[in-house]
Amino acid sequence: MPGINGKRKRADVYLDGELVALHRARVVEWSPTAVTALAATADGTVVAVARESGSIELWNTEHWQCMKRIPGKENSAISCLAWTFDKSSGRWRLFSGGLDGLLTEWDLTLLQASTVSDSNGGAVWSLAVDSQQGSPQRVAVACDDGALRIFEAQDGVPGLQYAKTFQRTEGRVLSAAWHPDSSTIVTGTSTGVIHAWEVSSNRELLRITAGNGSGAELCIWSLLVLPDGTMVSGDSAGSVQLWDSQHGTLLQAFSQHKADVMAVAASTDGNTIFATGIDVQVACFRKLAATSTSLEKWVYLDTRRPHTHDVRAMLVLTPPDADSLLLTGANDAQLFAYSVRHFQTSHPVRVCKVPQRPGLHLAAPSLKPSQPVSLLAVQPLHVDLWRTGCTAEHSKQQKPKADLASLASLTALPTHLARIKKTGTDHIICGALSPDGARLAFSDQAGLHVYKLPSEATARTDTDADAQAEEGDMAASSHSKPQQAAGGQAEGKLVRLAMPEGLPTFHELHFRPRSSQLVGVTAQGSLLVVDLDTAEVCIHLVCLLWTWTLLRYAFILPACCGPGHC
Repeated sequence: MPGINGKRKRADVYLDGELVALHRARVVEWSPTAVTALAATADGTVVAVARESGSIELWNTEHWQCMKRIPGKENSAISCLAWTFDKSSGRWRLFSGGLDGLLTEWDLTLLQASTVSDSNGGAVWSLAVDSQQGSPQRVAVACDDGALRIFEAQDGVPGLQYAKTFQRTEGRVLSAAWHPDSSTIVTGTSTGVIHAWEVSSNRELLRITAGNGSGAELCIWSLLVLPDGTMVSGDSAGSVQLWDSQHGTLLQAFSQHKADVMAVAASTDGNTIFATGIDVQVACFRKLAATSTSLEKWVYLDTRRPHTHDVRAMLVLTPPDADSLLLTGANDAQLFAYSVRHFQTSHPVRVCKVPQRPGLHLAAPSLKPSQPVSLLAVQPLHVDLWRTGCTAEHSKQQKPKADLASLASLTALPTHLARIKKTGTDHIICGALSPDGARLAFSDQAGLHVYKLPSEATARTDTDADAQAEEGDMAASSHSKPQQAAGGQAEGKLVRLAMPEGLPTFHELHFRPRSSQLVGVTAQGSLLVVDLDTAEVCIHLVCLLWTWTLLRYAFILPACCGPGHC
């Protein structure tokens, strides 16, 4: 159970000329979710961002807005993402590979996994799409068992279909990249060896041993092939190396990085290379054309360090009617965008200062400082209910400076009232707390869960949302009796309310003020209003677009509506 000892601070500020004491209690357990993978559609309109929690965000590159968010899952380990285009439907398809060995296609309408298959080779470290191939598109899968496998994304067929497996190599296959002519694919392994394969015959064309010859174990974390065929590798020694694709000879090597190079990327013309990794620096290298006195060569250009923690993902994309951008994601949960053309002269831009959904909801029946405020904290697998601290009430005629000690002292400390846990591994998508603090709700893939709080929530309760119900009974029928959660004193028990049958998964929840109605928005953009007193859906609006206007509109709908559709 979370505690508050030693974590309260006081800050004095002025509001409208009066001194106000702000008490900060760090009672909510929260940690940023690292970015593990990035992938952009070929037309540069959408970027998919995978996070360590297993969630995937879809960002519109025109206005850099997070359009959709696929909820995460416990123990999920998404390591790579890839887009393909379905010509039969005219839509982009998103695939992911994970360290759990699963290949997943995601339903971008329902915001959930649509097809899950096994890689047949253990953990998936990298996905590489053959952008030159028509239908079906080939996807190279770098597997943990040392083999590279080719899957196909066929138009109109869900999931990835297995095509072939290349010869197994020593160590793990950590990275893969297609040659621009699609005839060759290169792989990097955990033993520091780069292999080049002929796709049509499965024949190994080249075997290159990277490293400085010291014999130390080396991991080739990232690979790419430039338009002229030059291979670029980033390894665990912090080296960025360029290789001749015909003979496998080392052309140049750079040691700007002091730790593992986790990602390399290149501009569309192949004249600029970017590298980043554990030491958080984003390094830029540029090719100088040959002159009468010198041969063609690559030079180190500049470095940027906007991130504070390990950078694990990077890509170059060209949004419609815009210049090419470099995008990086790191363990600090941040996304930064850079100008490829003006990398030296422009500053990185933070895509979003708060990329993660806030999980805090307040209920303040009274604005008096002597009255506590209820706080709901939504975590991945549970929700916590807190009662904030309060101070002694004072009159406006009382001078704050004359009685600063009594004004600043708390008459009641923050109190943890309840914790409601869920079963299963799917994360909680959203939550809500009614304005009067009498009800709380949260939604996950299993359904909608609503609890009624005691009038005087003084008991400290630890509740399991499924203590008395199986997974299939999570959404109770409208005719069943409300279930009461276990734990706590008689006056402090939480009562689980019965919900209508067949409710969809909600991605946003809000209680309507001064009513018993709960507003929910689905992934498809439908808006439902559930009357908690009658356990009926009283309003159902089918909309084409998921917008915040839906929730604003819900608050001005008639407070009383009969069952059915409006």
